[in-house]
Amino acid sequence: MDISSLVNATIRKYEMLTQGDKVVVAVSGGPDSTALLHILNRLREEWNLSLTVAHFNHALRGSESDRDAAFVENLAKLLMLPYRVGKGDIYSFKHQMKLSTEEAARVLRYRFLENTLKMEGAQRIALAHTADDQAEDILMKVLRGSGRLGLCGIPPVRDKIFIRPLIEVSRSQIERFLDQHALSYVIDSSNRDRRFLRNKIRLDLIPLLERTYNPKLKENIMQFSSILRDEEDWLQGIVAQEFLKISKCHDFAKVILDVGRFLDLHRALQLRLVRKAVETVKGNLRAIGFNHILDVLKLANQMHPSKMLNLPGGLIVRRSYKHIIFEKGSKEPVDFLYLVSDLKPVAVKEVNQVMSFEVVDYNKDLNIELDNNVAYMDYHKVNFPLIIRNIRAGDKFRPLGMGGFKKIKDFLIDCKIPKNMRKFIPLLAAGDQIVWIAGLRLDDRVKLTGDTRKILKVEIHPPLTHSQLF
Repeated sequence: MDISSLVNATIRKYEMLTQGDKVVVAVSGGPDSTALLHILNRLREEWNLSLTVAHFNHALRGSESDRDAAFVENLAKLLMLPYRVGKGDIYSFKHQMKLSTEEAARVLRYRFLENTLKMEGAQRIALAHTADDQAEDILMKVLRGSGRLGLCGIPPVRDKIFIRPLIEVSRSQIERFLDQHALSYVIDSSNRDRRFLRNKIRLDLIPLLERTYNPKLKENIMQFSSILRDEEDWLQGIVAQEFLKISKCHDFAKVILDVGRFLDLHRALQLRLVRKAVETVKGNLRAIGFNHILDVLKLANQMHPSKMLNLPGGLIVRRSYKHIIFEKGSKEPVDFLYLVSDLKPVAVKEVNQVMSFEVVDYNKDLNIELDNNVAYMDYHKVNFPLIIRNIRAGDKFRPLGMGGFKKIKDFLIDCKIPKNMRKFIPLLAAGDQIVWIAGLRLDDRVKLTGDTRKILKVEIHPPLTHSQLF
C-alpha cells in the first residue's frame, strides 16, 4: 500500500475528515509536515478539501527559523494554497507563565493554529505526528512515571478539531515518499540536540531497544497505546456515570461528593473521581500531582468530621461530616491593575490567566466566531493604554445590545456568578470606560459597525495542560 492510501485509510479509520472540510495544515517545513501537506494535497479532490498552510515562526534559531518560514511560504505558493504565518515572543511568554521554552513555544503555536482555524472558518487542524512520535511520547511518559492516561499516547483525533493523518505512518516511510518524488524539505538542527529528553529517546534509546531487544518496538508500542485508548474511553464513561451518582452538587464553583458512597467504590475509581472533581472546579489539573490525589483519599478516610486541604491553584478540599467538598478558595484576590501599552500578551497572575491582543483588518469575508472568551471591538473606539483590573464599587458599563447602563455587580448577579468569584473576573477598561467583562459581555459602545475598519481582537486564556496541547 502506498503512503497516500495508508494515510487515507487512517483518515477513514478515525473519521478525521468529512467531505468538503476546510483544513488548516500545520507545516514547519520539516520532512513530516512537508509530506503531510503533499499527501493531503493529493487527497484534496477525493475529499473535496480546502487547504490552508499555517506556519508558526518560533524565532528561536535565528536565520534558520527565517529560512524555514521562507521555505514554507514558497511551498504554499508552489502548490497554489493560501498561507498564514504567525510569530510570538517565546521568551517573554515563557517568563510570564513560568514555562519551559519548549512548552511556551507549544502553547503559542497551538494558539496561533486555533486562531487560524477561526479566521479561515475551517473545521480541522492537521498535525504531522507520526508513529515514531507516538513511540517517543509513550517512552518519555514511562520514564517520567506517567499514569495510564499518559500511556495512551498522542490521540489520532482531539476535540474533533486536531487530526493526525500520519499517526500510523513511520518516519522511514515518509523519508522514502519524499525521496521517491524528489520533494525538498528543511532540517531543524535542534532535533539533534541531546539536551532534550525526546531527542535522546529518538536518537539513542529507541535504536538501542530495536537493535538489542525487539526490532518491532514501534509497532508494538502503537498496538499497546491503541488498546489503552479503547479501555480509557470505556473507563471515562464509567467515571462520568459514578460521578453523577455520588455528587450532590457539581459546577465550576463547587463539587460535593457523598463520602459513604465514595468509600464503597474501588480505589482505582476513587482516584479517578477525585481527579474529575478537581478538574471540574479548578478547570484543569495543572500542578496537581498524584500526592495531592492521595491526600484527598486520606481526607475521605479520616473519621474527623471537619478537616481541610489547600491544593495548588487556590483549591480547597474539605471533609464535612458526610461530604467531601471541593471549592475554590473563598479569599478574594487583592485588587490588581495592569497597564496595556502594546499588543503583547499580559499575564494576570492573581487569577492565573493571560489576556492577548491582536489588530486585524475588517472586511466582509472576516470570519468571527462566537466565543465568550474572545472579544472583537472597533479598534478606533478604544485608546491605548488599556487597563486590566478587577471589579470595584460603582463600576458600570453598557452591555452589548442594551441602550442603558448597568452596574457590573448587578450584571454578575444576573449571570449567577457567586459573590466569592466576582473579583476573579478581569475587566478590560479604556480610561474610565469598561469595554469588556472577560468571558461574559462586551460594552455596546465599542461594538463593530458598518464603519469599522480595524478590529481589536482580545482573548482571555486559562492555563493549558499538556493533554490539551497534544
